[in-house]
Amino acid sequence: MMELLISKSDVEQYFKIALGRNEKEFENFIRESQMFDLKDLMPEKFFYDMLANKDQDNYKTLINGGKYEYEEQKYQHEGIKGVLAHFSYGLYLLRANITDTSFGLVTKRNNNSEPVEYKERKDWYYKHREQAAQLWEEVKRFLDRNKTDYPVWEECNPDNTNHSFKTKIIQ
Repeated sequence: MMELLISKSDVEQYFKIALGRNEKEFENFIRESQMFDLKDLMPEKFFYDMLANKDQDNYKTLINGGKYEYEEQKYQHEGIKGVLAHFSYGLYLLRANITDTSFGLVTKRNNNSEPVEYKERKDWYYKHREQAAQLWEEVKRFLDRNKTDYPVWEECNPDNTNHSFKTKIIQ
């Protein structure tokens, strides 16, 4: 199983998640976002290099985000954590209230509340994907401006090949 770059507590730095939400259950949203959303944004070789070297200082900066200077101007980026937090939270909003039972998939209801309609959840899902894409562009600029710290990024992008965000419409 793929090692995760972030945890539920990392996502909670950006968004409120129900106290009773199980950590392992939430990790499934993170895992799916990391395997299918984040991995699709970058060259495969760089993705696996990042996983293998995530504890090195330069990769910690990439993953955690932070401030940096480029051509005497100060910038900052949210890092891979920010990108992954938005992807994961969007997926959580879309599917968290669906429970698998022996009778099939159900949506829990009670007397004091009503589940958010699928269309609204889907809208929030896409909003968070768009925000993740914006954060990714900042991270990508950071990588392009700091190529010497990430030789595999430069190797995978000799002509600065554009790895851009893609989305699919859910009906």
